[in-house]
Amino acid sequence: MSLCVTGKISSRDLYKIQKIVFISNGMIESKEIVAKTTSEYIKKQVEQLRISCEQNSPEAIGTAKELLESAFKMILSEHKVAFSVTDSLSDLDKKTRQVLGIDKNKNNPKIPGVISILSGLSNVVNGMAELRNSYGTGHGKDESFIPLPKRYGKLAANASITYITFLLETDEDKPC
Repeated sequence: MSLCVTGKISSRDLYKIQKIVFISNGMIESKEIVAKTTSEYIKKQVEQLRISCEQNSPEAIGTAKELLESAFKMILSEHKVAFSVTDSLSDLDKKTRQVLGIDKNKNNPKIPGVISILSGLSNVVNGMAELRNSYGTGHGKDESFIPLPKRYGKLAANASITYITFLLETDEDKPC
């Protein structure tokens, strides 16, 4: 439980007790992504990701990777940065980081730990591509395929949502 401001009375904050909800069905809330984009395609992917987290780990893994790719392409398009259909997920990530000024070659914020976390996010992107290739949708599987437990779909979903939210907030805060 936490206190949150719900309004004002006589210029003073009015509070109410609110239950804190960080995770819904094991998936981090993705409402921020939906609120920060006009892309109907991305909004549909977020909804599909929410559903697949509970029902289908290969689909959740595939959708999480696709959502990342779509977010990279959306940001690059909005900044009029060219990309190719042959660009890998890692290539799109690098271009997106460059356009947002958070790549390793620029002056990243000198906040302790930020550079390490941002470096870890590139590992998330590489890991997402590998996980999707082996255990997600998008490639055919033979009859010996055994899907990963739900928690891996949720891991992929949460990693994608966290990273995309950070990218969209960074883009939003960038001066024009």
